[in-house]
Amino acid sequence: ANDPKKNNFYKTTGNWNPVCNASLVCAAIATYEKHPETSAAIIEKAIQTVPVCLGSLYEPDGASPEGPSYWDYASNYAAQLCMVLQDNFGSDFGLSDFNGFKKGYLFRLFAVGNTGQWFNYGDCNPSGAQTSMALWFYAWKFGRPEILFRDIAWLRKHKVKFYRAIPMSIACALRLGPFETRHPKELILTCKGEAELIIARGG
Repeated sequence: ANDPKKNNFYKTTGNWNPVCNASLVCAAIATYEKHPETSAAIIEKAIQTVPVCLGSLYEPDGASPEGPSYWDYASNYAAQLCMVLQDNFGSDFGLSDFNGFKKGYLFRLFAVGNTGQWFNYGDCNPSGAQTSMALWFYAWKFGRPEILFRDIAWLRKHKVKFYRAIPMSIACALRLGPFETRHPKELILTCKGEAELIIARGG
């Protein structure tokens, strides 16, 4: 974490920031009893530096200039970090409070078409979207289980093989408990900032 050749992710506003920080924090918590000082330093550094990304990448309305697939990549790890901090320390230290990050679930919802393919701008190919751990996190954290309607349809349709988001999605589902699936009421998404776009849907 102190090698300047390997720790430039701490300063980036892109997906590599939450991806690396979340992975390091999970490892630090798992090894905390054997390496308390090193683990504590890694955790504290993540809490200080993830806002560099969360306060920029998604602002102001939740969209990502990297496109929806990289939004998913970054958000899965950011959500994982929020959950692991909440579970182990009783707080995510305000990481889930950033305005753009809080709105991100609507971007993820609108960026997948009826074909199941991404709206592939930025660094995003059009291949089909799988289930999103980040959406399950949002559904639990912000009380919006209806945003899972497309994920649930995907899970019912496909034979699920190993996918890194599945275990965390299950953890969020357990926290949600029973819920009804219905389509969200929002029909138009307007995003300003670096990823300026408008997406409308019919139902």
